[in-house]
Amino acid sequence: GVFSRMLFQQLREQFKQVGFVCEPDYPPGDFRSGSVEYWGPPEERERCLWSVVRTAQGTILGTIVTQVYHDHTQFRIPLPPSVLALEETETDAIIEALSDASVRLVGRQQVEAPQQKWAVGQEHSKWEYSVEVGLADCIDSKRIEISGGMLDSTLSLWGRNGWELVSVVPHEGRMIAFFKRLAKEN
Repeated sequence: GVFSRMLFQQLREQFKQVGFVCEPDYPPGDFRSGSVEYWGPPEERERCLWSVVRTAQGTILGTIVTQVYHDHTQFRIPLPPSVLALEETETDAIIEALSDASVRLVGRQQVEAPQQKWAVGQEHSKWEYSVEVGLADCIDSKRIEISGGMLDSTLSLWGRNGWELVSVVPHEGRMIAFFKRLAKEN
């Protein structure tokens, strides 16, 4: 919250100068309302924070969404933040729009996968595990021709950080993907 408020301070001031009102305040500092974090491995988690933008007279213009990428394993910002606009202004509709991977992945930079850090066949006894709850967001039955690319993009985030897909399970309308990788030695 503190980092994003500092990072977007100038943008927040520009909104105020032109008379736009953001609710919650842009960018939202309270992650409980106005944000979701469903996507990416622990090293490249994606959080989408949003604010509904209105004119000073109260006319709703739309929603500004800020994508912030962060690392849960160390203090690191793996990708630059990005901003996108949505027509949706109700929380459920915003979450539904963001749950379509093609909305979030537009213009996202692709990064080369690093070489594997361990030899194939090398024995290791310790594993670490993680989950992705947003995998179904990549599948669009109306545009199946782009679903493969969106799945590739999402799974490559995990692969380039050494994660291996173990299983995928449907749960309450979502697909939960389970990943594992060799534990890093301390």
